[in-house]
Amino acid sequence: MTLKKTDFLLKVEKPEKKLLYLIPEADDLTFTQYITKENGVLSTQDYYNGIKIEDMGHRHTFNIETKDARVGDALKSYSIFINDQICDSNRTNEYGKALIGVVSYKEKKNAIWTFASIWTLCTINFFGFPLREVITELEINVSIIDNKGNFIKNYFGKGNGIAYLAMYWGYGEDVRRKASLDAFTEAFTEIQNNITKDIDYINDKLINQNNN
Repeated sequence: MTLKKTDFLLKVEKPEKKLLYLIPEADDLTFTQYITKENGVLSTQDYYNGIKIEDMGHRHTFNIETKDARVGDALKSYSIFINDQICDSNRTNEYGKALIGVVSYKEKKNAIWTFASIWTLCTINFFGFPLREVITELEINVSIIDNKGNFIKNYFGKGNGIAYLAMYWGYGEDVRRKASLDAFTEAFTEIQNNITKDIDYINDKLINQNNN
């Protein structure tokens, strides 16, 4: 299997009340420091000049110079999260920004599946036994900042993603991307739940600063 559009979406309902529109931005240093520091997943897309999400109707520029596809996947999902999930779709006014940063990122591979496959000369893989298991564990934070640069509140979210390299049902080259993307969307879900509790407080702050 390969990544699909639905993999970039949260699997929870959109909140009834939404945030006033915030521009999605990313802390480029934390993405390159924690995700792309070693053994990257190479992509042909240049993320320095922005990410084109043409099939989803968005284009946002993230100043991150990397060809690691996991970074691009995370930023696509984040753009959709901010624009379509948590913020008001009325974008005539911009009330501030939502800055995402990576707190920790760890990718692990379960060697048991690979060992069993090699031991049987990969014959069990023809029956659907996975060749590899990839686990991604991460923590991110999203800081809400008004138009004047005043910090309003910070939200943390943790995520875990598991994907398998397998015939018939698993993933091929996208196995590491899938595990990473699932971890990010899980973290976004936690952050959405916490932001929803504070929406009135945040919107009041954004409105007051915008009017002053």
